[in-house]
Amino acid sequence: MATKPTPGASAGVWGTEMNAFLDVSLDVNGKIATEALQTDSTAPVADAAVANKKYVDDNTTMVPAITGAGTGYTGQESVTFANGLIFKHGEVTVGANATVEVTYGAAFSTAFVSAQATLKTSSATIEEGAHVRSKSGSTTSILQVTNASSTEVSVYWQAWGR
Repeated sequence: MATKPTPGASAGVWGTEMNAFLDVSLDVNGKIATEALQTDSTAPVADAAVANKKYVDDNTTMVPAITGAGTGYTGQESVTFANGLIFKHGEVTVGANATVEVTYGAAFSTAFVSAQATLKTSSATIEEGAHVRSKSGSTTSILQVTNASSTEVSVYWQAWGR
């Protein structure tokens, strides 16, 4: 069986060992040899699944802490990432040419970063959109959602902060 060259131990035979190792999976043109490819029946699916699960289980810092649940914003839905970034989200109904204030259940600790609004609609054409901004003087605790259309709309909103 061919082995990879070993740094410090393959002096004088490094190239020979490397070529033997590569010959196992490459053809004479340097392309992957057909016999080196795995088919659905030969792929180690179970081993890969176990390895993937272990990787995810061992890397819990990649998964954000999620608080709150439900389909509507009750003031508690927020996701805090390992780097301190906080994501809040919800849905609100805004009357025609009106502004609604959303007060977070827990204010951003240090700063409001950004916000976005998206109309909840099945229409292919949107003539007027919704707008969001943090409330002046209350930037870490209140989001203002404004509807610029002449009809009442539901708006999905997202806010980012620290």
